[in-house]
Amino acid sequence: MPVKGEGAKARYPWPEVFRWLTEQIDRRAREAAKPVKFGEAKSREMSAKAELAELDVAARRAELMTVTQFDERVSAAFARVRAQLLTLPTKMAPEMVGMARAQDALPKVQGFVDDVMAELQAGADVPLELDDADGG
Repeated sequence: MPVKGEGAKARYPWPEVFRWLTEQIDRRAREAAKPVKFGEAKSREMSAKAELAELDVAARRAELMTVTQFDERVSAAFARVRAQLLTLPTKMAPEMVGMARAQDALPKVQGFVDDVMAELQAGADVPLELDDADGG
């Protein structure tokens, strides 16, 4: 790209930049329009079909999912945990009445936290990252 000066003092002269940009677009269009040899095109087609078949097999084996499926599963898991957290104050309040020391309240609070953590751990419908699925 045409430029006059360097760094913060660089200036891009308009007519030259426009001409350069137009030439770049024309060059890319000419390269894209070059005829492709039949053998190369057939090879690319076969490669694309093989990739699609591999993706289909992986989907049928439940080794992959769509972004929508992933979003639905994660959203459902978060909704369950959110529900647990929203009921936490109501569940905890009666247990905390009359407790004078934090040390007395800690085991009760920990029990509620353990319930929420169990909900997170039980989320078998939440997709794992590859490293987690492989045990690594």
